[in-house]
Amino acid sequence: MPTLPTRAALQTALQRDGFVILRRLFLPSEVAALGVAVDRLSARLRGLPPGEHDLDGAVAVIAPSGGVARVVWVAAADADLDRCSRDRRLVALAALALGGRRFDQLIAQLHPKEPGDAVEFDWHQDAVHRRHGTEAWTDVDGHGSYLQTLLAIDACTLDNGPLCFVPGSHGRGALPHSAARTLPIEALRGARPVPALLAPGDVAIFGPFVIHGSTPNQGDAPRRVLVSGFALPGANHRAYPGRGSGRRLDLDRLDPAAPACAAVATVAPVATVAPSAATAKAP
Repeated sequence: MPTLPTRAALQTALQRDGFVILRRLFLPSEVAALGVAVDRLSARLRGLPPGEHDLDGAVAVIAPSGGVARVVWVAAADADLDRCSRDRRLVALAALALGGRRFDQLIAQLHPKEPGDAVEFDWHQDAVHRRHGTEAWTDVDGHGSYLQTLLAIDACTLDNGPLCFVPGSHGRGALPHSAARTLPIEALRGARPVPALLAPGDVAIFGPFVIHGSTPNQGDAPRRVLVSGFALPGANHRAYPGRGSGRRLDLDRLDPAAPACAAVATVAPVATVAPSAATAKAP
């Protein structure tokens, strides 16, 4: 089984670049099983019209093009994807990066970017989706209090719309975004984005301030990724879409039904900040 980096090495890389890529964190057999789960879920999404659709407590977002933009809180819709979204390796990365052993899982999303589906994600920082700088978010550690992980189920290549990062951009802190929660082109002036070229089983992790985005899949193979997001307790004060979202995970307790997963300790309490009409936006 691949080993995790040391805390010092991980934090040094995150502080330098704002993101880290870990190779072969998940085994080929595990990735193959995830692919089967995604195929099973995709069959249920086939033919849905553009808009948002309930999927056993998950929220399937169908783009105007007819492609699946994302499945929000996919953990509610499939037990295998649920287990993977809180796999102890992913939660341990949050512990190494943020400190602590308990986290509120805010994000469990599937991005099944298919060839020709025109799905893309404009340049942004995740801090804007966490509502950093508003009453909906408290930066309890002073560094964003949040870590996001992206697990590649398929190879992420130059052709199929890989996630791209702007190294070092996290050092600029939270930047103003448009009403659509995207960055103005001026924020990218002089930037040199780096594509995260991932093999199946690789994981990219990143904090809330690094600038990132992706273009449509113009290749001939899918680019399916599973995204999980972990916040320090006390940071989030709003309800996220999806049945069970915002749950408290305890890395020191393993799920007896799935020993490779952090246990669900409780559903974390949420303050009275009302969710907006756009709570199902991309993370």
